[in-house]
Amino acid sequence: MPAATRVLRTGATLALATVLLASCAPASAPAPTAQPAVAPTAAPTVAPAPASPAPTPVRAPQPTPTPGGATVRPTPAPVPTVASAATPRRGGDLSLILGADPLTFDGNAEPAYFTFGPSAAVYDTLLNRSMYDLSHRVEPRLATAWEFANGGTVVNLTLRSDVSFSDGTPLTPADVVFTYNRYRDPPKGLVSGYRSDLAPIDKVEAVGANGVRITLSRPVGAILDRLSVVQVYSRKWIEAGNDPSKNMMGTGPFTSTSYLPSLNWKFSANRNFRQKGLPYLDTVTWFILKDQGTRLAALRTGRILVNPSNLSQLTPSERQVLNRERPDLKTFPAPTQFAPWMIINIREKPLSDVRVRRAMNLAIDRQGAIKTAFEGAGDIGFFMQGPGQDWGFSKDELLKTPGFRASKDADRAEAKRLLAEAGYPNGFDTVFQSRTTALFKDTAVYLTDQLSTIGIRAKVEAQDDASLFARGRRGDFSIITLAVSNISRGSFEPSDQLGIYLLPGGPYNWHPYDDKSFQDMFSQLEREIDPQKRTTIARNIQQKLLDDEPGLFIAWSYGYLAVSSRVHDFPEGITNFHRGHFERVWVTQ
Repeated sequence: MPAATRVLRTGATLALATVLLASCAPASAPAPTAQPAVAPTAAPTVAPAPASPAPTPVRAPQPTPTPGGATVRPTPAPVPTVASAATPRRGGDLSLILGADPLTFDGNAEPAYFTFGPSAAVYDTLLNRSMYDLSHRVEPRLATAWEFANGGTVVNLTLRSDVSFSDGTPLTPADVVFTYNRYRDPPKGLVSGYRSDLAPIDKVEAVGANGVRITLSRPVGAILDRLSVVQVYSRKWIEAGNDPSKNMMGTGPFTSTSYLPSLNWKFSANRNFRQKGLPYLDTVTWFILKDQGTRLAALRTGRILVNPSNLSQLTPSERQVLNRERPDLKTFPAPTQFAPWMIINIREKPLSDVRVRRAMNLAIDRQGAIKTAFEGAGDIGFFMQGPGQDWGFSKDELLKTPGFRASKDADRAEAKRLLAEAGYPNGFDTVFQSRTTALFKDTAVYLTDQLSTIGIRAKVEAQDDASLFARGRRGDFSIITLAVSNISRGSFEPSDQLGIYLLPGGPYNWHPYDDKSFQDMFSQLEREIDPQKRTTIARNIQQKLLDDEPGLFIAWSYGYLAVSSRVHDFPEGITNFHRGHFERVWVTQ
């Protein structure tokens, strides 16, 4: 391994849990339902403002391990800790920002926020990460209790007996069995985003009138996280010919009532919801605002009450504008932080040469990226080492590592040597395909300048998510700007997220990266329960990724979300994927 790409393996072994984020446009288009068009709000000019200091990182909750042979029962759901003391008001609409169109309604086909976030109001999962208890513990949702048996290879769950789908038909164990089998063995033409996560499941069975037994091929430390993201469908509804990619019907507090592409997606209260008197809201409306300026304008004018996702997060200067103009609008650090991740097409010359990819990594001034592209709101980091986390390589180790250290003279000299050795002494031309969000676009533009220091001539093509993700799936790209996250898809388990990006068949492994030694280490990480041993495996994985450079990890960025003072009991400190039920949220005039 060249010294220029090696990280020190010494130092204290740290506790592990981190993740990657794939936030993307889904694969097949739902049929729109007609409703009056909503005129989009024009984006006003935003005066520049000085950068705010970086927010304090939010500590990532730890994954809930599967015990090796112990029987575990859940503790009762905690009392909300950030709820409003005022008496809830019934009625009204909760308006939120959605940064892209959901081109499918089927969460089985696409585990991306633009589908999964809004659909959490319609569908339930067996378990959930608490929205209000800030420890974010796993708590009941459709299941009231669960226990492990047979050395952690069996999970027995008890379902609620008072749950009906929005059409009035009762939830049964057969619906859960049908759902999990559909995720594990999807219909022809559907690529399940969770199939690899659920691969350790051997069998799902109905047990009596309200029981479900899940049998695993081995203990899986992430199993409770995985049971908290699989949305449960009605077997009867799908077998009657309904297409969940175009329509929705679940047990959650809301029903999907209309969708207009590029305008809005509207939900209405489910009056068959199991908790009488809930939800408080009449409707939830997600306004599809793809442009950063339009999103900011909607918050400034009060058209939108909530900006809930780090996929549309505010920059520090945008936050200052809102704090000055809209003091009634609360802005706060996003509980999930992003790091731009440049997916490299390693089938395409010259990017197929690892020396070229290592040279590109060495050329990047990451401290400069934080100052320039992130407005100063960011920090040095890498996979499994980031904001609020104590896993993997320490920041001090990274700051001594070629490519991550502040001094660039030696790094760029080595980068030029590697390019010449690979046969490209004069560099080459390439293209960054970028999302339109400021973080991604600004980072891509910054990287073109950085790569020019070693002779690589790059340009940026920004495009909407649907087009960009279609190109990624076709392999029609050189470099695509996406992101990793310290918390993603509602899971706090690192093996879940590494798999979707870096394993063969992973829904976002567009590189495509296919390395046997990485796959062996991933398998060890997934199977291992002992935290210290998992940490050692994780550090080996980090080193492997630094050696192979299937993509370019830039740095962690910090962004901000916003909630109007009219909105009460909105769960701020939880991930995008768990806060979307909204049954306890209420609004005032």
